Amino acid sequence: GKATRALWMLQGGPGGSGYIFEGIAKAIATKYPDVEFYIPDHRGTGRSTKLTCAGQAPDSEGGIGISTSEWAACLAENQARWGERLAAFSTTNAANDVGLLIERTRREGQPVFVYGVSYGTYWANRYLQLFPDQADGVVMDSIAAPGSSLARQDEDANEAARDLLALCAKDATCSGKLGPDPWTKALALVTKLAAGHCPDVSPPAGLTKNQAVRLAFGTMLMHPHLRGYIPAAIHRLDRCAANDVPALGTFFTALYGDGQGEGEDEMLKSWGFVLSNNIAFSELWETPPPT
Repeated sequence: GKATRALWMLQGGPGGSGYIFEGIAKAIATKYPDVEFYIPDHRGTGRSTKLTCAGQAPDSEGGIGISTSEWAACLAENQARWGERLAAFSTTNAANDVGLLIERTRREGQPVFVYGVSYGTYWANRYLQLFPDQADGVVMDSIAAPGSSLARQDEDANEAARDLLALCAKDATCSGKLGPDPWTKALALVTKLAAGHCPDVSPPAGLTKNQAVRLAFGTMLMHPHLRGYIPAAIHRLDRCAANDVPALGTFFTALYGDGQGEGEDEMLKSWGFVLSNNIAFSELWETPPPT
C-alpha cells in the first residue's frame, strides 16, 4: 500500500507471538491499504530469541507444552543457559525494543499507532512510560492493568465455566446429555482423558489430550460463538462412540490446525511458555504470593 500510516500490533499472553496478527493484518489491509503493519515477536517468543527447554519436545511428557513435572528441569535449563541475562526478557526491555524499532523504521511525517491486546496493553503501557511522545495514538484492547495478578486466571476461568455449565443443568436437552451436574461430568472427563480414554482421538498439536481439551475449553469460553460448543464436546468426548471420533477429529483440527503449520497449531508452537512464567511471576503476581 501507500504506507502513509504505521500500525504496531502487540500480542498478549504473556508469551504470545505476533503470529496471530498476520491474518488479521491482511484483513485490515483490504479496508485500509494505506497502513503499514509491524508485528513484533516479544523477546522470548515466536521467531525472536525464544526461551525454550527440552521439556517442549513434541514427544516429551507435556508435548510442546510443559507439564508440571517438567517445569523444575526447564527452569534449571534456562538459568544455566542465560544466567543473569534471563532478567533481560522483561516487559520493560520489550517496550524499549518497540520504541527503538519505531525510531529506526518510521518514515518522515508518518503517523504511528500502537495496538495492544490483553498483556499487550500492559506492554503498551510500559512503552508509553518510556516513549510518552512517540506514537500518535495507542489502542488498548482487553486491558491488563498495572497491578493485575495472573495468579487467579485459572480460578476465574473455572468460575465462568461453572456458570456456563449451571445453565446447561437448567436446560432439558443439555442436562439430558450431561446429567444434573455437568461441572462434575467435565472434571471426570479430564481425569478419564489423562488415563487414556478415547484413544482413537488425538489432538495434532503435540499436547496431551487432557491438556488440549482444557486449553480448548478455556479459549472457547472467551468467545461468544464458541462457548456453546463446550457441552456438546464434553458429551461426545465422554461417549466416544464410532461416529464421535471423526467429529472430534474435526473439532481438534478446527482449534489447533492440521499439523502443517497453520492455525492454532502454529500459534502454540510459537508461544513462549517459559517467557510467560518469567513475566507473570516477575510482574503479574501477588504479594504475598498464593500458596
